[in-house]
Amino acid sequence: MLAEEETQIYQGQFGNFSITEQDRLSVILYRAGLIISAFSFLVGSSLVLSAENLQAILPLLTPIFAVFSCGLALSLATIHIYLVPLHRLLQLFLVIGTGSFTFLL
Repeated sequence: MLAEEETQIYQGQFGNFSITEQDRLSVILYRAGLIISAFSFLVGSSLVLSAENLQAILPLLTPIFAVFSCGLALSLATIHIYLVPLHRLLQLFLVIGTGSFTFLL
């Protein structure tokens, strides 16, 4: 990008705003977290649904869930939700889900 690039101002529902490089980076990280979570969910689901011996794949599910949880945490940390109570509720759900899983280990 050009160093002399003008900052473009947009009009939104809640007022004027501009998009910074930090905004672009947070969107990339948010999407990367969703991709990581979706892929780990795909791998875990595929293993469970295609397994002939479920006991053999159970040890693999713990690290897959850890990757899934980290991907969700990354997305939740970088998401732009302007409704603070909703953002806090999603964070609470992540802590409850990950904490419950950790407790069950």
